Amino acid sequence: MQPIAFASSKTIEPGELVVAIGNALGLSHTVTTGIISAKDRVMFHDGWEYHLIQTDAAINPGNSGGALVNARGELIGLNSSKIAQAGVEGIGFAIPSDTVKEISQQLILYGHVKRPWLGATVESSGPRSFGLLVVGVVPSGPAARAGIQPGDFIVAADGIPVHQKEDIVRVFQNVGVGRAVRLDIMRGTQRLQKVVTLQELPMKPRQAG
Repeated sequence: MQPIAFASSKTIEPGELVVAIGNALGLSHTVTTGIISAKDRVMFHDGWEYHLIQTDAAINPGNSGGALVNARGELIGLNSSKIAQAGVEGIGFAIPSDTVKEISQQLILYGHVKRPWLGATVESSGPRSFGLLVVGVVPSGPAARAGIQPGDFIVAADGIPVHQKEDIVRVFQNVGVGRAVRLDIMRGTQRLQKVVTLQELPMKPRQAG
């Protein structure tokens, strides 16, 4: 059996023909066709940002993890989800092949995906918030070691203004684990800068049973 060839998802364009393969509703080796509706659709789930391929090829339960291939039979994504609402059709999503490669390499090297961790809990005060309020800091965590305190307002990360949690998550994901990020902070009337070296998000201990 020959493994499928990967194509870079950076090269795809809306309107290209695609084929989605999977076991939809338990029906094995199901193939549906469509086009790339859009690329780089940004979605947030469980506090993390995902950049996905949108397609109108039918994706149903059982398709998740199946291949999304181009007209040359090359993998450009992995089918992942769809919008399942009354009156909504042809809006499915796939994880881009470049992301699949990156995640696969981390799984091979570490057995899990590494995610950056600030070591602090932040909250937004609304869509027009001044910044992100630090409501808690983990003792001995990255934020604590950098001198960040509860009550501080984070107003920018690496020079990028932050108003919602998604703003700062986007910066952290781009920076990565083990690298430093510069945070602009308001503490009362003082504007401070703190450099934080992001650590890997601690894994939750497994529960017995």
